[in-house]
Amino acid sequence: MIKRRTFLWAAAATGLAAPFIIRSVAHAAGPRVRRDVMELPDTDPFFKKYGDAVSAMHGLPDSDGRNWINQAKVHADFCKHSQLSFLHWHRHYINFFEAICGEMIGDPDFALPYWNWSKRSGVIPAPFYDVPELNVEHWNDPGVYDGQSWGPIDTVGRRGLAKGRGLLNDPVRGGSFTSAKIESIKGSPNADLFRSSLEGSPHNDGHVVSGATATGKTGHIGDGLSPLDPIFWLHHCMVDRVWAEWQRTHTTPDPGESYDTDFVDRKGNAAPVKSGGAMMIAPLGYTYDVLQAPLVVARRPGGNLLDAIVPNLKKTLAAPVALTTLGSASNSAASVALVETAIKVATPNLAGVLTSDRPFRKFTMGREVIGVEPRRTIARLSDVQLNSAQSDLLVNVFVNCPYLSPATGYVDPHYAGSFSFFGHGHRGHGGVGRDFVIDITAPVQSLASEGRIKSEELTIQLMPVPAYIEGKTDASFRVGKVEIISF
Repeated sequence: MIKRRTFLWAAAATGLAAPFIIRSVAHAAGPRVRRDVMELPDTDPFFKKYGDAVSAMHGLPDSDGRNWINQAKVHADFCKHSQLSFLHWHRHYINFFEAICGEMIGDPDFALPYWNWSKRSGVIPAPFYDVPELNVEHWNDPGVYDGQSWGPIDTVGRRGLAKGRGLLNDPVRGGSFTSAKIESIKGSPNADLFRSSLEGSPHNDGHVVSGATATGKTGHIGDGLSPLDPIFWLHHCMVDRVWAEWQRTHTTPDPGESYDTDFVDRKGNAAPVKSGGAMMIAPLGYTYDVLQAPLVVARRPGGNLLDAIVPNLKKTLAAPVALTTLGSASNSAASVALVETAIKVATPNLAGVLTSDRPFRKFTMGREVIGVEPRRTIARLSDVQLNSAQSDLLVNVFVNCPYLSPATGYVDPHYAGSFSFFGHGHRGHGGVGRDFVIDITAPVQSLASEGRIKSEELTIQLMPVPAYIEGKTDASFRVGKVEIISF
């Protein structure tokens, strides 16, 4: 029986570090600050301003690149997904859109907030239903388009989340949005694992769950014209915020791409930019409320600073994190909705991982935290291929669950994470299978501490469910390979 040994250090404010302040080159008084929309009262001026901007963009001629429909087509024609530049391209996209909104209402300091999925059950704030201009049903925007990058799109102006119902309210489909899952993503050791975890889980699942409607058709938010729903931009501000926090303690490579024809500026002029221009947010003139908090040094129980315990700790943390493959297994079985796919992976060195620790450094809740935790374990699902035109499902991943059913929820101790197929028809994929990364540390550690891992083997279980709660789907896919990796 493997017994868990846990050695954690908690964060505590020391007052030793100066506040992290970003100054914008465009705004002498400071950067635009993107706030947590869950903290805003329904009467906050933002909602009216945003509604006015959306209305003004709808009133622009079709020849104007700032037109509301044209801005959505930018996503369908040029968006980057399933690659590192997903992060860089969308950062530019949001920033140009934000500037256009400010121009429409005469407010150069206009800032979009972010949709904090983990707060207030992840509801879409009431003004996005009560303010007509922010309600996707109000505009009746056409959802049929053949995107240059995306491919054919056919959606309706509806949402899968009714007013007052949040992402976390669904016990089966809400697992990607818990604060624990977001924190685990921030603990990713390199940009490849970080991007894959962030995009494949909360990003994709947010689109898919919000777009799964009772009409039988996907809502705008669930496909390539997702920017037609005003909540899209707040969803991607949250994605960008998580990346900005991760960047405080990690380095993101520049994919070296040029986006010469993708965007227009606040005046509607062509705005050629490069991926390198999105590496940091300060030169773009904005920040997030959580990035203005003071830095924090972690302390070990007893009061000793971590640096006094581990020599050259920061140098150690700055070095690339070594990834160790514990085992892998190929798979030929197709997965369909409501049916378990079990993939057994031999992991002969699992015991050593479960009884060893690793130092970590991350930025979370406005604070930089340094400490020690059990080594992390992830499952990389590679060469994942859709076998159908439909992709209207969400896939829950479990570890060694003896009673798994479609109703098993994300609070179950065997639950590891979820992923979904936003952009299944994306021409940019070129038929290449996708990779998804699921952090399985929590269920593996839980099972080990209770003595329920009795052999050096893990069973990774896939349970696909229809994206809409009462829906049905013929979608199917195949995971080509599962790797268990530790770091």
